[in-house]
Amino acid sequence: MKITLVVMVLLLLPIASFMAPAAYAEEIIEFDFLITKNDTVSLYNTRVFEGKRDTIPDISDYELTIYDTRGYAVVETAMPVYFVILDPLEEIPETLTTLRVPYQEGYHQLGVYHQGKRIYEENISFLCQADGVCTSPENVISCPADCFSGAKDGLCDRLKDSICDPDCLAGKASDSDCNGNPNRLMDQTLVLGGIIFFVILIVTIGIMLYVKKILQHKHK
Repeated sequence: MKITLVVMVLLLLPIASFMAPAAYAEEIIEFDFLITKNDTVSLYNTRVFEGKRDTIPDISDYELTIYDTRGYAVVETAMPVYFVILDPLEEIPETLTTLRVPYQEGYHQLGVYHQGKRIYEENISFLCQADGVCTSPENVISCPADCFSGAKDGLCDRLKDSICDPDCLAGKASDSDCNGNPNRLMDQTLVLGGIIFFVILIVTIGIMLYVKKILQHKHK
């Protein structure tokens, strides 16, 4: 019986790992900067989505601070800014830097600092105007007051809300609310496969126990 249980565990491990939930995602804001050695900064892209935050360097001469509408600093983090490339090893006059940090409503302004001196600031309240109209770059995560789940806001939210999100690869490939979605068919296949596997496993164990009982009876 102990051997049977061990076999069950070994058989279940691959199924459990395969059907495990995806890595945890959170609401993220991503900034793309172009920074020069002369401390010229350009913010050329900002977007909000569900993802994973960056691993921030412990030591850096550059820092990003985000302020709320009252002027309080709600995010303070180092920035990975390096003016060197490794292949070939040489210094460069400017660098592209991407930074991902957790997002929350109320972000109003950001500041970039170099050795404690502010070298750049930008009003980012455009992420949520709260005017009743969903306009880019607002989306359901950055501004739920203006954008609703399933709206055409440039973000595939993949929420199960009975609305086929038009931003999800033409509304078919990655929203479980869309008819003919292969992801949903895959989920159903996994569930059915799991059920079949357990049925076969139980039947196999039952046969093994029955055969073992017969053999023990014959040896008596």
